[in-house]
Amino acid sequence: AMHYMDITDTEKKDGFHNTYNAGNLAISKTIQGNMAVMDKDFTFTVVLTPAAGEEIKSAIVAKIGNEVITGPTKGEDKTWTYTFELTNGETATFENIPVGVTYAVSENAENYTQVNVTDTDETTDDVTTNNTVAKGIIAAKDEDVVTFTNELKNNVDTGISVDSIPYIAMLGVVAIGGTG
Repeated sequence: AMHYMDITDTEKKDGFHNTYNAGNLAISKTIQGNMAVMDKDFTFTVVLTPAAGEEIKSAIVAKIGNEVITGPTKGEDKTWTYTFELTNGETATFENIPVGVTYAVSENAENYTQVNVTDTDETTDDVTTNNTVAKGIIAAKDEDVVTFTNELKNNVDTGISVDSIPYIAMLGVVAIGGTG
């Protein structure tokens, strides 16, 4: 059987205008301080929560460099949780996050002081940060960058203590008395 169509009319009558709005999230790690171990791994947790009435159907692709972060877990509340480690200078990227998804990024800083958690969000003012968590909402074409800076510093013992100066002075007096 053959079906013939009149192809003389080449003008498009109806069309679909599908758009997919998504944003990206990058999480960077910086370590500083005179006692810091620069290759120490810090554990991060990222929770992606869909907008009310929505669902994230599958895991968002997340990478550290070219390595895919494996093992995100989907909660009963339709959230996706990612756990991974970053060290100084590394960045984890989450691409094509649907619009309206809320993220919460937290870090286990252990003995380090968390100096700074910053977010660069050029399209919206919906990001809040404090010393432990960065939270935000993904907007269309959003490029959120969250940077965690940790510091571990201590006073370096130089061998000279100002607490011992009176004792040194007394030894000097004894030495002068002994010489006399």
